[in-house]
Amino acid sequence: KGKFFELSYEALFDESRRVIAMTNMINIIKATGGKNLIVSSNCSQHNLHRTPYDVAALLISLGLDKNKALATMKENCQ
Repeated sequence: KGKFFELSYEALFDESRRVIAMTNMINIIKATGGKNLIVSSNCSQHNLHRTPYDVAALLISLGLDKNKALATMKENCQ
């Protein structure tokens, strides 16, 4: 239906918000089937940014299909 969900991994670096952020990400991945997701850092510090393959590994650990996660990174890194 043309709707997208943005997953920001910045909250994963904050101990007080980590569990809630991970739970929300897992629920969104399950609800959407991994479709129409945008992943962003939303980080203000450059040392908190991650490589595309780190982000793909994070998405895989949260329940996104490995092929979808790697294909997404491949499309965005060309």
